[in-house]
Amino acid sequence: AEGTVDLNDSRALPTSLNAGISTVEKSGEHVVEVKVQLDEVTAENDRAYRSFNAGASFVPLIFVLVLASTTQMVELSLGMGVFVGCCMITGTIT
Repeated sequence: AEGTVDLNDSRALPTSLNAGISTVEKSGEHVVEVKVQLDEVTAENDRAYRSFNAGASFVPLIFVLVLASTTQMVELSLGMGVFVGCCMITGTIT
């Protein structure tokens, strides 16, 4: 998305800028880049985001259900389910 903010009426800088909305159609890693220019000064920032298929959200749930039914230890199973979900989001165990 692209846009401009007119500062001719007031030289007061806005406290926030709407950078637009994006829809991701496939899973993987996506980079979002924001560029702000004021007169001759340009500031850039980018960040990588990872997206998953909708079915991936069921993996920690199924892990918790299987582990809880086999070990009869609900607290451990929930903790391990949170750990598995965190590992999926970060992409690593460490």
